[in-house]
Amino acid sequence: MQTMRTKFVGWMIVTVVGFWAFPSLADDIALTDLPKTVTQAIQKRFPSAKLISAEKENDNNQTHYEVKFQNGNQKQKVHVKPNGSIYKVEIDD
Repeated sequence: MQTMRTKFVGWMIVTVVGFWAFPSLADDIALTDLPKTVTQAIQKRFPSAKLISAEKENDNNQTHYEVKFQNGNQKQKVHVKPNGSIYKVEIDD
């Protein structure tokens, strides 16, 4: 029993330290707060896209945006740099 309790406490410590040391670096933002360069890049590449939601992310002191949108009958997610450069497109389930 002591071993089980020790393992549980150990995992709890790892979990708490992990959340403290690596906080979420993504913030939900309003679609109206997206830079124009980002929305224009998405509209140019996906003319029929209907934007759903957006997050502003910061990885290694580099800001980028993750934007979910409806494109026809498919939901997609695109990663865009502040200058409008699209570097990743995903099909969202």
